[in-house]
Amino acid sequence: MATIYQIFNRINKMKIAITINILISFLLLLSPLLLALYALNFDSKITKDSLYAIFQSNPNESYEYLKDFVKTEYIVIFFAMIFISFTLIYLQAKQLKENKHVVYLLLLPTIFYLSSLYTLSSLLLPSFIIEKFEAYQHEIEMFREIQEKRATGEISFTAIKKAQGETYIVVIGESLNKNHMGVYGYKRKTTPSLSKIYNEGKILRFDNIYANHTHTMQVLSLALTEANQYNKKDYYNSLSIIDILNQSDIETYWLSNQNMLGGWDNLVSVIAHSATHITSINNSIGYTITAQKYDGELIPKVQKILSKKSKKNRIIFVHLIGNHTTYSTRYPKNYKHYPKNHHIDEYDNSILYNDHVVSSILKELQKQKGVLGFIYMPDHADDIDKNLGHGSAHFTFEMTEIPMLMYFSKEYQERYKNRYQTLSKNKNKLYSNDLFYDTLIGIFNIETKRYNKQYDLSSKAYQLNEKDALVLHGKRPYEKKKSKNSSCLP
Repeated sequence: MATIYQIFNRINKMKIAITINILISFLLLLSPLLLALYALNFDSKITKDSLYAIFQSNPNESYEYLKDFVKTEYIVIFFAMIFISFTLIYLQAKQLKENKHVVYLLLLPTIFYLSSLYTLSSLLLPSFIIEKFEAYQHEIEMFREIQEKRATGEISFTAIKKAQGETYIVVIGESLNKNHMGVYGYKRKTTPSLSKIYNEGKILRFDNIYANHTHTMQVLSLALTEANQYNKKDYYNSLSIIDILNQSDIETYWLSNQNMLGGWDNLVSVIAHSATHITSINNSIGYTITAQKYDGELIPKVQKILSKKSKKNRIIFVHLIGNHTTYSTRYPKNYKHYPKNHHIDEYDNSILYNDHVVSSILKELQKQKGVLGFIYMPDHADDIDKNLGHGSAHFTFEMTEIPMLMYFSKEYQERYKNRYQTLSKNKNKLYSNDLFYDTLIGIFNIETKRYNKQYDLSSKAYQLNEKDALVLHGKRPYEKKKSKNSSCLP
């Protein structure tokens, strides 16, 4: 009986040892295989920006990105390599089973890696990923601490808005290339509603706006904080625009169709949760791969806020999923106006629906009375013609070609006549959206020392010379180019 137990015990130990050995070997192979796949597909090594984009993504976004931008042959090669590697490791382990010391031999790598985890960090590829992940987490934590210190009064600053009863809506879009918008001269009528409002002279169109980066979090880390490419501040040591508004006793609302909760918390989530009121229609909570809701479901949320009359100042931020890949999932079937099923057709359909959403929100604001303002700006663009998306590892300036549209009521134009006239005069000036924070403070007419008028597009002091303009957070000089507006239609 004892002999049977010993044999059974030895077999179990062998199975456990083999399993652990296979898993460890597999994990060690996984990292270089993934990085090799990335390099083959994008013809570029993985960068800090690429890793940050991965860290902030949820499974649904990752799946969509793989489906849209990773070539099928490389995915096949990747899984083939995994299968071959796994099979070889398994066969090797199986052969060693005849050795009476197999348990100890197979446990050697397990003991080595468990007792010497620092060895893993000394390897180039894993250490690069670990280092950047820790840096990303550290930055978010530092930024969260700044917000908490501001809320508890540990960070002292003043921000005052004297006028009352004003309402503004700031719509933040996603992955929108102005060269595919009819309102910017695109041959397809992808923005019928916004084009009509523009042709009636009711909105300001800014023609030389570009994104400071090609990834959402990198863009908004500067656009929504006092940090920018020119003042050398770090976003995680900076105040956000919501901090300024809260200090000014302004009611702040954050409505979003972007993921903000769960394991992929990011700086936008931190900023959003400092608003007075927050509403998210994305119920995936970051862990599932269920499809997001359409942006149109945010329209009644805006209506509900505007229907409540208030004597206080109110600013409503609306963060859209916009034109983020997969493009065909961003609009209902009745907006499939271009039915060829080419990626450009799908992108243009998403813009047609986005036009409906943005113009509907604007029309709801126009129904109100008093001093009103509306600002629409996406984070970045997609290089849709080359089907490159917006990955900075394969950067093109087309990824920075964004629109910016503004509306101001007659009451606003009268109360802030000089500011409105300055905005009108600056419509063609070069402007990078990392200066959005200062521009919003100017438009809202808030008095604070945490502001620089040189970065405010509504100020006569605004200035950004083309020779000084930067992109990718200062890594490259910005190269101004003529807008094509004649994209490669299928």
